[in-house]
Amino acid sequence: MKHWLHRFIIVAGITLATMGFGQTYDDARKLADDGNRAAANLIWQDLGDAGHVRSLNALGYSYARGLGVEQDYGAAFAFYMRSAELGDARGQFKVGYYFDIGRSVEEDNIEAVRWYRMAADQDYSWAIENLGLNYYYGDGVEQNYDKSFALFSRAADLGNANAMLDLGVSYELGEGVERNIIRAVGLYRSAAKLGDKNAQNNLGLVYKYGRGVERDLEQAVIWFELAANQGVVEAQYSLASAYHNGDGIDVDLERAVFWYGEAGKQGASVAQLRLGDLYSGEADWPRDEIKAERWYLVAARQGEVDAFSGLAGLYEYPQNTEQDLVRAYMWYQMVSGTVGVLQRMKLRPLLTPDEIARAEGMAETCQESGYYEC
Repeated sequence: MKHWLHRFIIVAGITLATMGFGQTYDDARKLADDGNRAAANLIWQDLGDAGHVRSLNALGYSYARGLGVEQDYGAAFAFYMRSAELGDARGQFKVGYYFDIGRSVEEDNIEAVRWYRMAADQDYSWAIENLGLNYYYGDGVEQNYDKSFALFSRAADLGNANAMLDLGVSYELGEGVERNIIRAVGLYRSAAKLGDKNAQNNLGLVYKYGRGVERDLEQAVIWFELAANQGVVEAQYSLASAYHNGDGIDVDLERAVFWYGEAGKQGASVAQLRLGDLYSGEADWPRDEIKAERWYLVAARQGEVDAFSGLAGLYEYPQNTEQDLVRAYMWYQMVSGTVGVLQRMKLRPLLTPDEIARAEGMAETCQESGYYEC
């Protein structure tokens, strides 16, 4: 097998050469925990050469994350494959996962299922859960909700929080089991308490809408915040909306703008639209036409048609910039239905025929460019 690590590395100004001899996995683990992953990798390399599967898996993780080495998914896969071939369940799971998502290898769901099965036979809960997902979606196997439910149940019994979430969804939707929203909520709660971010978001939703529990907006906010802090974009938007509208918590536009921004940076177009509205002066938030235009534009590029009206309004009724009715007309040209027609009719008497023709041409160019040349 190719040695992916250089045999000589520099750590804290000291040259280290094959220092793994005589040292243990736990010695390397301590070095990694102390922030010296490069030195740990060298020890794991020597141990991995001797067939130590935990060291091979640690090296796979180092290369997958770029810890102490340059990130290299191909190298990570090679280390995981060596571990898998030695019969290690984690290595087998990782090889299956790489085939499942096509990371550094050609996507092959059938091959993924084969490796998941090997790891599942050793009761590796993540492999069992992912195998359940393959049956749930029909990836590499024939779709079968009964089998996905059984696998989710097995992984959940082993304490896998993701599987508890999957099982909760199965109960909520009645897939592979009789629908039972109460049981679903219980599973979401169990997974959420274990820190599963998507379960926390789901628990926020059941409290927000009163599905299987008494509606409780304050509880919804608590769970949304936990999920939002873990980067769940839906929870970030829900939390922003709660702060914006005072749902279960006092109105706090500063916090609303912050969480809309977090969701918007992850591509949530509706959050981008809300930021455009707020920076346009909605709800007495300080008007900032530059920021409003920026957020409306990114929302428009994702198909949020309401952003067109917002952009038109910035040009028709500016407060800090010069009025530009041609550009306002251009954006109204993209507003469909009666609203667009009425807005254009309102501006027509204020524009010359040449200006209208120019605005219509600008609108066409803007749309053809995906809203980048506007």
